[in-house]
Amino acid sequence: MENAAVTERVGEIGLSVQEKRLDPMQFGGTASYRNYFSMTAPVPYRIELEIRGESAAIPVTSTFEYSHLRR
Repeated sequence: MENAAVTERVGEIGLSVQEKRLDPMQFGGTASYRNYFSMTAPVPYRIELEIRGESAAIPVTSTFEYSHLRR
């Protein structure tokens, strides 16, 4: 989705959260969004995305968990 406002929240589950707006970019002719988050602790993280299109009255949201691979 081009021209969307995308916000991401990343944090260790139960602890403080980093929130950043994602920057638009083109990748292979397709709209994409990015930013960088510090995720250095070997613990599960909760990632929340909020995507608001130009004409959308309600944002699309998604929440998932991410864990580093343990070796």
